[in-house]
Amino acid sequence: MSDLPLSAKIIPGLGDILSTGTRIVAGAWPFGEADSFRELKVHIMGTTTTDMLARAIAIGCVQENIRPHITQSLYGSFMQDVLNPASEFYSIKPDIAVIVSDWRSLVADIPASTSEEDVSAIIDKKANEILSMWRRISQNCGAKIIHHFPPPPQFRLTGVAEQYLPASYTNQLQLLLRRLWSAETFGVQIIDFGQFALEYGNTAAFAPRSWYSAKLPIENSALPAYVPLFRSALRGALNTAKKALVLDLDNTLWGGVIGDDGVDGIKIGSGDAVSEAYAAFQSYVKLLADRGIILAVCSKNNPDIAKTGFDKPGSILKVSDFAVFEASWGDKASGLRKIAKQLNIGLDALVFVDDNPAECTLVQQELPQIGTVHLDGDPADFIAQVEQGYWFQFQKYSRDDFARTQAYAMRAAALAEQDDASDLPSYLRSLEMLGQAVRPSEGQIERVVQLGQKTNQFNLLTQRFDEQTVRGFMADDGNVVLACSLKDKFGDHGLVSVLIAKKQNDDLDIVEWTMSCRVFSRTFEQFIMNELIRIAQERNIRRIVGRFKATAKNSVVADLYERLGFVREGDDVWVLNLADVTVPLETYVTAVSV
Repeated sequence: MSDLPLSAKIIPGLGDILSTGTRIVAGAWPFGEADSFRELKVHIMGTTTTDMLARAIAIGCVQENIRPHITQSLYGSFMQDVLNPASEFYSIKPDIAVIVSDWRSLVADIPASTSEEDVSAIIDKKANEILSMWRRISQNCGAKIIHHFPPPPQFRLTGVAEQYLPASYTNQLQLLLRRLWSAETFGVQIIDFGQFALEYGNTAAFAPRSWYSAKLPIENSALPAYVPLFRSALRGALNTAKKALVLDLDNTLWGGVIGDDGVDGIKIGSGDAVSEAYAAFQSYVKLLADRGIILAVCSKNNPDIAKTGFDKPGSILKVSDFAVFEASWGDKASGLRKIAKQLNIGLDALVFVDDNPAECTLVQQELPQIGTVHLDGDPADFIAQVEQGYWFQFQKYSRDDFARTQAYAMRAAALAEQDDASDLPSYLRSLEMLGQAVRPSEGQIERVVQLGQKTNQFNLLTQRFDEQTVRGFMADDGNVVLACSLKDKFGDHGLVSVLIAKKQNDDLDIVEWTMSCRVFSRTFEQFIMNELIRIAQERNIRRIVGRFKATAKNSVVADLYERLGFVREGDDVWVLNLADVTVPLETYVTAVSV
């Protein structure tokens, strides 16, 4: 992999980190023209020495097409920098704040006999301190936070008894993470070094000598494996997470070439080690789909023949598990472009997995924004080869995550029907769409926040409100918060749009409007606006005001307010005078009662 460009390496070499990373941290830029890179200010701080980790973070940023401007707090000054509003940290006003904690700063030295109730109270206090710090950074600085939490110390003391002792360091750290995970986290991305230790090897990554000699959080030898973990957290912070896993078929999801060997000749299922390894890999892929990762196929194959491979006894996956099935004799780069278009997501949201090094190299050269995984060697190692990229790292699940592949499959089915329709109105009418736009229930608030955090295309202002802010809007009866759900004849898409409008005197000012890309261009936006107009008229609101802030990804809604009948009033400000509204906007979505 050393001959690949830096951006194409899942795991960069230690030499890349120590040489190129050092230059970037020092302020140099060794990649020529930087116009194509997004510039971000990244500040690193914590209770450890962060110099070496900063070099790995610099490389991770470059791999995500970011030119970082890296600053660091002095060792030991972390909390002073956060608590002092006049500190350099707030004058820098970073885009990303990276926090690195060691276990000694998070646990309490308490008697082994301390009760579970008392330990819980101690951990609650520590969790509240951390949450307060996150809140301060988020509100006063506006930075996205990536917080590293350490593994427990390596000593076992008394073995199993120690593991389940409430006062043990291990239990304290685990309880603290659970407390933080269940709280409102202000969009913080948590990196669990404890899990990383299990995957990489605790002794190798977290040797005590690194701490005692230089207060380093991890060994330098572990930095290359850390880079993809940081990249995943960075994508989460920037709302550029990977969404879809695109898979080759032959010698990827089964052993052999189905076009040559036939269904009976491919290896999948039980009976021998190779067949079982491919079945295990399919089971792993199925588990990803069950957790909200969209599945697609991109294979050089006859599509009818290729699909029969999933009918073989022993195949865990079925054709219905894939939102898009792209099998043809065209090149893989073209196939991936088609898949992204059909799913209506960016190419940078795809991860492509193939056993053919030539195909992987082509994709890396043609479409470097796609995460590419070359499966090499024993199929028993395929899961580990995908896992080492940390491509899919969710902080929390929502109910909608578990039905995402089905939702995109429904979208693909609707698009297929569109191809057969004679005109757009007939097609939209044939979908038999049913919609709701109502105040969110308590159980929907997490999804309301998630849509705002994750949606990039239909997102007019990209505000990224957290749960506390959403609840604040809902607490004011003058505001309007709409959770919008859609069904059609193919199935239930769930909560796919959120609109928040804040009352300003006699106006309703739309401060957030997001919609999932899978229901674009169905007149659902007209349906939602009709409901907002109805509510506004009932409250004697004079005007609805909308704003648009352009980003690299939301050009699809640049003309939304114009299409909805708003009149431009200044730069990126649009106004709808309700006195001028006499008939509702045309929509093919029928309202259903709550």
